[in-house]
Amino acid sequence: MSPIKVRKSILYGIASVLTYFLFSTITMLFYSGGDQFNPTLPHYNFFGSFLSDLGRTQGFSGNSTHATALFYALGLIIMGSGTIVFFIAHNYLILKSNKILRYASNAAGLLAGIGYIGIAVTPWNLWPKIHLFFVFTGFLSFMAASMLLFILIRQQPNYPNTYGNLYLLIGVLIGSYVLLLLYGPDSHEPWGRIVQSTGQKIVVYSQSLLILVCGIGALKLCRKNIESLLDPTGNE
Repeated sequence: MSPIKVRKSILYGIASVLTYFLFSTITMLFYSGGDQFNPTLPHYNFFGSFLSDLGRTQGFSGNSTHATALFYALGLIIMGSGTIVFFIAHNYLILKSNKILRYASNAAGLLAGIGYIGIAVTPWNLWPKIHLFFVFTGFLSFMAASMLLFILIRQQPNYPNTYGNLYLLIGVLIGSYVLLLLYGPDSHEPWGRIVQSTGQKIVVYSQSLLILVCGIGALKLCRKNIESLLDPTGNE
């Protein structure tokens, strides 16, 4: 991949995160499907509803929410594709690190992007089990990719370890959320749902912010040191 394509791909990854944040926020403003414990609620319950509720094709109120579901799904698909593109491009900034671990990180990043796209195309009110499968695929794969980047960045000369530490933090945050999903309060109870949905947003927004910082760092590194970071032979 040429240096220009690497930069463009990283930029697309950054833009995809911002797009998801924008689309999800707009969807929250227009969502009118209520929540599990208050179906007649005329707006999105930020602290009592999951992000996946934005992708429902029918609200808890019984109203059709196809329009907001499609808009939210589009933002999620863009972020999923951006995740895939970002990890593929980022591979070219760590070519002096362990090859096997790089391929593993790439594979995990690919699966994470597929997981996000899968979440988008399987509304949980229609296919709850498949939706949950993609949720765990997306989160666990991104966690694995981040943990591997923590190691790989430390092996790459001229790549500040600060960014590796941020990827480690991302992995820890995602791992904590997975544990909350598995062993936390029951989301079928009012208080449990508040804890689960609020925890989800804390992790997702923190992850997004950290990825933006890491993406900007990768972009700066790419602009300043692309010749030294790429293999002089042009091979991986």
